Amino acid sequence: MEQKHIFIVGKNVFDRNILKNILKEKGYTIFLANTGKEALEKIRGIKPDIILLDVALSDMDGFKLCIKFKKIKKINEVPVIFISSLEENTDFIKGFAAGGLDYIIKPFKKDVILARIETHIHLYKTKKELQKRNEQQNILLENIDIQIWYLEDINTYGRVNKAHADFIGYKKEELEGQSYNNFFCEEEKTSCIWGNKKVFKGKKKIKTEEWVKNFKGEKRLLEITKTPKLDENSVVEYVVASAQDITEERKEEEKIKYLSFHDDLTGVYNRRYFENEIKRLNITGHLPISIIVADINGLKIINDSLGHEKGDQLLIKSAEILKEVIREGDILARQGGDEFAILLPETTQKEAERIINRIKKKSSETKADELIVSIALGTASKTKSIQDLNNISKIADDSMYQNKLSESKSTKNKIVEGLLNSLAVKSDETKEHTVRMTSIAFDFGEELELSNSELSRLFLLSTLHDIGKITIEKKILSKPGELTAKEWEAIKKHPENGYKIASSSDEFAPVAEEIYTHHERWDGTGYPRSLKGKEIPYLSRIISIIDAYDVMTNDRPYTKAIPQKEASKEIKDCAGSQFDPELADVFVKMISY
Repeated sequence: MEQKHIFIVGKNVFDRNILKNILKEKGYTIFLANTGKEALEKIRGIKPDIILLDVALSDMDGFKLCIKFKKIKKINEVPVIFISSLEENTDFIKGFAAGGLDYIIKPFKKDVILARIETHIHLYKTKKELQKRNEQQNILLENIDIQIWYLEDINTYGRVNKAHADFIGYKKEELEGQSYNNFFCEEEKTSCIWGNKKVFKGKKKIKTEEWVKNFKGEKRLLEITKTPKLDENSVVEYVVASAQDITEERKEEEKIKYLSFHDDLTGVYNRRYFENEIKRLNITGHLPISIIVADINGLKIINDSLGHEKGDQLLIKSAEILKEVIREGDILARQGGDEFAILLPETTQKEAERIINRIKKKSSETKADELIVSIALGTASKTKSIQDLNNISKIADDSMYQNKLSESKSTKNKIVEGLLNSLAVKSDETKEHTVRMTSIAFDFGEELELSNSELSRLFLLSTLHDIGKITIEKKILSKPGELTAKEWEAIKKHPENGYKIASSSDEFAPVAEEIYTHHERWDGTGYPRSLKGKEIPYLSRIISIIDAYDVMTNDRPYTKAIPQKEASKEIKDCAGSQFDPELADVFVKMISY
């Protein structure tokens, strides 16, 4: 059993002993003092559960001592009962004003004394326990991330915790009593009021999601649980709201949802979404339904020559053109790789063909760009409910493929020509170099008595031999100083890249192998494959001499031109090591005429 401590303060020894004996029988621990000064000294060393205080002391009245007790922090809430007698004509009002809770009137009655003391000790203990619980609850409420507030009615804040006050951007005391809806987004106010009415009138807990503007003016989404507190008559006294900020969580969910139905590169719908729409429209109708299948031409050439970053840019640019042309309600999706598809509800074949013409017109506007957009297109239409859209899609795909085959040669040539133009922009010297090379090739080809077919190929090779340099950064191509090892490695890759580009075009493929080998050397020390002697294609051996001669006799970023005579000597000296000796001999004699 918990020990209870009672502090008796009084000048009358007889009264003190009576009280002491009564209380000892009940097991209380007793502390005594007969003056105010003595009481003040002793009280600091104990913490009584109750104080019995005589109204008349030897050095001061009990009311003044009670006031002093109330100023001592650790005992200011300890209940004080005054001891008095009817003869003393006690001032009850003065006693209660001083902080006393009750009176014991002499002559003492044991049962009355014990009942009053037990009642006040119990009330004191209960009050302390409630205070402790409230303090613990407040500490919890003020140190959790969950936002909590009370609603006094459907539109008024009661108490709020720190988390919610900080979120809104007010002090707690400033927020309490304000209109709840002042802080919720305009479009949410009606639903907020409706939700509050529902919980107040329905008397049931509800969960809502509401958009709130915080102190930064940002829209944030709160997940709110509103719980009514009912009185004994089942009337709602107030509503407790607890909330968590789920904005980032919702954004992540939306992002995942978006990515599950969208292509992350172009932003259009993906194959999964397109197939779902095919299923939906197959059932719901919206006839006629047309499908356009679009395939981006030349993506491999761009990837091989300019890199995949440029290839991605071509896909994005193509998707933008398709998005510009389609109408609201049309569904554009990337099917994968270089293929897109467009679903056109309530669209005839003729209308779909008009859309195709608009796509072609938009694409043609890019012909002067570095990245030329060329799209092979095919279309088909569902006109009867018994037809399957999946079959219609296959028909459109076949149509696109036929169109792609018929347009393939001219399309690839245009793309390669576009790359040549880009190379000319990247290096003005390259364009001039090509013109000079073609002129020398004509003379050398005639000197070697090449056939018309070989001569045509030599002209083409003169034009395309350096096309692989489109993959090299401009700062490397025009660098005046010595190249670093890394830069030289980039330069050495251009024959292979040129081979890939030329191989992609029927018109340029006949010289792809020669482009690949035009930096090989007769002695086998060239690049990229270290071919030797007649392993090197004939036209490659020819173009390597023409290329070297033109480089020597014209200013370059990294070296000055030398006279023709010196260049001839250099070629003669390198015959048998760098150059085919027979071809070198013919060339030197030719330019010496």
